[in-house]
Amino acid sequence: MFISLSSIRMTVRVEPGSPMSQELGELVITTVRDYDLSDTPQLLLSVYISVAMMGVIHTYFQFTQ
Repeated sequence: MFISLSSIRMTVRVEPGSPMSQELGELVITTVRDYDLSDTPQLLLSVYISVAMMGVIHTYFQFTQ
């Protein structure tokens, strides 16, 4: 398995705090690969919801262009 140097590079980011509190964001140190893997479920959920909405529009409302 080939792992590029960019996937193991350490990155520093600040996670935003709660919008209603005065607390600052939390500093997170992670690798690019770990960040991508933690973000994958959210991206898949948005794809599934988009496909479901298109399915409802095309089958239930029988709308096509």
